[in-house]
Amino acid sequence: MPSDWTPWRQPPQVDAFNSVLTSVCTMEDMAVGISCLGIIEHAFAGISATIGSAVVERGWVAQDDLVHYALHAEIDEQHAEDFFVLVEDTCDDSRTSCAVDRGLRLGGYVFNRLYTDLYQLGG
Repeated sequence: MPSDWTPWRQPPQVDAFNSVLTSVCTMEDMAVGISCLGIIEHAFAGISATIGSAVVERGWVAQDDLVHYALHAEIDEQHAEDFFVLVEDTCDDSRTSCAVDRGLRLGGYVFNRLYTDLYQLGG
C-alpha cells in the first residue's frame, strides 16, 4: 500500500471492488448477489490469517491492534455458510442454478482481482 493510504483515501481498486458488490447486490438476481458474497466470505476466511501476518510484518498494523483479520479468520466460514444456505434449496431450478453459478464466478473473480490489483499497486 502507498504510504499515504488511509481509510478515507482508499485506492481505486477498493472502490472498484465495492462498486461491483453494490451493483450485484442491488441490480442482479438475488441468488447472484448471495452467491457472490458467499464465495468472498469463504475465500476470505481462508486467507485472513495470512493477510494478518503480512500486515504486521510490514508494520502497517501492530500485533496488539490486529483485530480485524483475526476475527474474520474465525467468523467468515459461518458467514459463507449462512449465505449458501439461502440458495441451497433453490439450485434444482435451472435459472437459479445459473444465477448461483454466475455469483460464485463473479465473487471469485472480483476478490482475486482486488488482491491482484492491490499487490501490483504496492510494486
